[in-house]
Amino acid sequence: MLKTAKFVKVTQKLQVVVEHPADDKFIDCAQAAGADYIVSGDKHLLKIARYRKTQIVPVNKFLQLIQTKR
Repeated sequence: MLKTAKFVKVTQKLQVVVEHPADDKFIDCAQAAGADYIVSGDKHLLKIARYRKTQIVPVNKFLQLIQTKR
């Protein structure tokens, strides 16, 4: 099991999730971390699907992705 955490300092506040601006904090953190994925069940984030290099996927899709990469 992978156990990794990375603390990041958000230096840029983005305005991406127009329908629910409170969700922008997840995009902000992902960008600061250089994250490949945001794993979420949030409908507003899932509608965006991708921001720059970060894909936004539901849990089941992420599990499929990591199974494929093994």
